[in-house]
Amino acid sequence: MYLQRPAASERIGVLILACDEASLIGSCIASAAGADEIIVADTGSTDGTPQLARDLGATVVTLKWDHHFAKARNEALLSVNAEWILVLDADERLLTPITDIRAILYDTDICGYSVLIKNRLSEHRDHYVQHRAVRLFRNKPSYRYEGVIHEDIGPSIIHASGTNALADSPIHLEHLGVLPSIIASKKKLERNQQLLTLALAESPKDPFVLYGLGVTAVQSNQLELALQWFELSRQYVPKEAAYRATLYRDAAKVFLARKKPHKAEEWIKEVLEHYPDYAELHLLHGQCLSEQGLLEDALAAFTKATDSHNDRYVTESGADHATAFLYLGDTAYRLERYEEASRYYNQVLEQQPSCEAALLGLIASFDELGVQEEDITQHIEKTWGTLTFPEAAPLIRAYEQAGFVSALARICSQHLHAPHAMNGLIQAWFQMGRYIEAHELIRHLLRHTKLYEDERTALTHLQALCAWQAYSQRILTVADQAYWDEHTVEAYHVLCHYADQLEEAKQLQEHHLQVETVSLMPNASTNTLNDQHADALKNSEELASQSKEPQSSSLPNTYKADHALDSSQNAPQTEASTHDASKPHADITYSVHAEKLLMEWVQRLGQQGHLASLRQWVNYPAPWDIRCAKALFQAGDRYSAVHILLQVMTEQRLDAEGAVLIGEMLLEAGQHREACDLLEGSRKLQETNTTHMDMEARRDRMLALAYLKLSQSHLREAIRLSPEKQEWQDQLQSLHTSIQQVSRMPWQTVYTPLQRRNIRIVQQTSLKHLHDREK
Repeated sequence: MYLQRPAASERIGVLILACDEASLIGSCIASAAGADEIIVADTGSTDGTPQLARDLGATVVTLKWDHHFAKARNEALLSVNAEWILVLDADERLLTPITDIRAILYDTDICGYSVLIKNRLSEHRDHYVQHRAVRLFRNKPSYRYEGVIHEDIGPSIIHASGTNALADSPIHLEHLGVLPSIIASKKKLERNQQLLTLALAESPKDPFVLYGLGVTAVQSNQLELALQWFELSRQYVPKEAAYRATLYRDAAKVFLARKKPHKAEEWIKEVLEHYPDYAELHLLHGQCLSEQGLLEDALAAFTKATDSHNDRYVTESGADHATAFLYLGDTAYRLERYEEASRYYNQVLEQQPSCEAALLGLIASFDELGVQEEDITQHIEKTWGTLTFPEAAPLIRAYEQAGFVSALARICSQHLHAPHAMNGLIQAWFQMGRYIEAHELIRHLLRHTKLYEDERTALTHLQALCAWQAYSQRILTVADQAYWDEHTVEAYHVLCHYADQLEEAKQLQEHHLQVETVSLMPNASTNTLNDQHADALKNSEELASQSKEPQSSSLPNTYKADHALDSSQNAPQTEASTHDASKPHADITYSVHAEKLLMEWVQRLGQQGHLASLRQWVNYPAPWDIRCAKALFQAGDRYSAVHILLQVMTEQRLDAEGAVLIGEMLLEAGQHREACDLLEGSRKLQETNTTHMDMEARRDRMLALAYLKLSQSHLREAIRLSPEKQEWQDQLQSLHTSIQQVSRMPWQTVYTPLQRRNIRIVQQTSLKHLHDREK
C-alpha cells in the first residue's frame, strides 16, 4: 500500500521560536512528528539549541533578537513554505497528533484556529491554568503578529478576513514555561518586565500592557503594585477585549489574597453578567461571599460554577467541577450540613480520587456523623480502587492527618517496596510512640532511597525527633549513641542553656567526639539496630493488628519539669558547641540555628497532633513555654495551652498570636468584654511584632463579632427596661443578622480530623475529672 502525498492545502508547517532551550527543544520537536516541515527560529542561543534541532531533523533559521516578540515571529513566518502554520514555543508540547489536525483542516473555509493551552502550574499534571490562543492559521502575508510581548495574530486575521474567519479547535498544547523552576532558570520575569516597560513607554495607556505589568507583579509577589496596574488597565480596557474577563479574574484573586473580599466582590459584580458562563468568576464570587460569612449565597455561587462550561476563558483546572464541588463541600461543612458535605466531597473524589483536601473533608464529615474509622477507610478505598504507589501518596497523607494509624499500618505494611508507604509506616509508628522502629526505618530510607532535598530534610528532622522522644521517655539512653545525630544533640544543648542546666551543657561537649565517630563508622551497635529494623519490617502484620487501639487512649501523663532533663549528665554534644558552657549565648549563630531546628520540631508535633510530646516540652522555660503552648493549641489541647498563655500574659511576655488564641477561647466561652480587651491589646503588640496576614484577619473578625455580641447584650437589657420601644426590637433583629454573618466568617483555628478528635478527647477527659472531683 502506498501513502498518498497530502494535497497542498493540507500541508502543515510547525514554527518554533527558541532561545537557549536545549533541555526542552527535543520533546517539542518530537511532539510535532508528522508535520510537513518543522522550522526552529533561533534568537541567539548559546547552549547548543540550534544543533540539537538540526540533529532532530528540523530546519533552523537564525534571527536577530530586537526585544520585540511580534517582530521576531513575523520574520520567522517568512521561512515557512507550507499552506498552514502551527506555532509552538520550545517549552510547549503538542498533545494532538498531526493526523488529527489534518482532519480538521480538510475542506475548511476557516482561516485561523484557536487551540487550548494547558499551562502547568506544578509537577502535578492535573494542576494547570488553561486558555485559548490562535496558533494555527493559513500562511498569508496579511496575517501578522502584533505586540512587543504576549503577541497575538488574531486581530490581523479578523481585520483581513472578518470575524467569521476564526474558530475554536479541539487541538491541545501543554505549556511548561510557567513552572516555577523554569521561570526562575530562564529569568522570564526580568525579561517580561523589561519588554513591558519598553511597551509602556510607547503606549502609556495601553490596557493590555498595563494588565501585563500587573500579571508580572503578581508573579513577583508584589500584590499591592499588581492591584495598581490592574486598576489602571480597568480604566482603559474596551468591553469587547478578549482579556477583559481575565483582568477582572486576576484582580479578584489578588484582592482575596490580600484579605479584601468586599473589593473582590465589587470587581466581580461589575462583569459577571457579561460573562455568565465563566466558571471561575462564579467560583471567586463564592469565595468572596464565604469570606464575608454569607454561606448560603456562597453555595449558590459555587453551584453556578458547576453549571458553567466554556473553555474560551482563562480558567484554572477543575473550576467547573472538582474545585467547585470542593468549595461546596467546605461550605456545607461550615454550615454543619455534614451529610450534604460528604456528598460534595464524594463528587470530587469520583473525578479526582487523589484530591487530598476532599479526602480530609470526607473524613471530617463522616467523623461528625459518627461513622467509625473502619467504615470510613473501607468507603474511601472502595472508591479509590487498586492501591498503587506513588499514586496512593495523597491517601497516605490524608490518613496521617486523620490519625488513622491502623489503616496506615495495614496499607503501608503491604507496600514496603514504595518509599511513600515506608514513610506512612514511619508516621504510624511515630504517632503510636514506637520511636525506635520509626528511627530505624528512617535510617533505611535515608541510606537506600533517592529523595528530593525537602523530603530528606523532613525525614532527618523526624529521625532526630524520634531519638529525642525515645530519650525523653527513657526508651533510649546516652549509651545508645548510634541513635544520636547532630540535630538532636545540637537542639538538646540549646534547651540545656534555656533551662539553666549549664553543667549538663558542659558535659554534652565531652561526648561530642564519641557521637561524631559513631555517626561516621558502623559498629556492633549499628548492626544491632539494623537487625531491629529487619525484625520490625518482618512483623509489620503484627503491628497492623496492634495499632487498632486508639492512639489517644494511651497518652502518657505530663512530665514534670524537675526530671525532664535529669538524664542529660552523659548526653553527647555537637562540635558546633565549643563555646564556654557558662556563657549560654556566646555563639549567637549556633543558637539561632538550633532554635530554628527546635521550632520546626515543635510545629511538626503540633501539626501531627502529638499531645503527649508537647505536654512534656511545655515544661521547658521561656521562650519555649509559649512556643510549645501555641503548638499544643493547634494539636488539640486548647485548655492546657491557654492556661500556659495566661501565665505568660501575667509575666508580660505574651505576643500578638498568643493573644489571638486566648481571644478565640474567650469568644467561644461568651466572655465578650474580656475578648475585646485582649484583642485590642494584640493590636499594640502587633506594632512591634509582625503577624501573619491570616492572623490579623482572624483577629479583626473576632473583634467585630465580640463588639456585636456586646451590643446585642446591651440592647437586650435596654429592651427589658423599655419593652415598648419597637424600633429597638427591629434593631435587635438586624443585629442578630449581622452576628450570624460575622460568626460564619473564618475566624477559628482550622483543625485536621486528628486534632479535632484530640479536642473531643481532652474535653471528655476534663469533664470526667470534674465529675470525679464532684463525687
